[in-house]
Amino acid sequence: MGSTYPGDIVPLLLVVTVWYLILTSVVSVVQFYVERYYARGAIRSLPPTPLQKLRTGLTDLRARIRREAAV
Repeated sequence: MGSTYPGDIVPLLLVVTVWYLILTSVVSVVQFYVERYYARGAIRSLPPTPLQKLRTGLTDLRARIRREAAV
């Protein structure tokens, strides 16, 4: 029971890295929505959520494709 080799540590570091990325991503998303919620009284218009930005971008892209196809 005892000796650890450098080859044993690398997989553990990879697992820790993946967990860190997952946890910080989740916390960042939650923080975005909490800040957006509390910004309602401070700003007249709320910043769009990432999903709203994606929808707007797709709508603009579809409109541009339709215009180019009509010409």
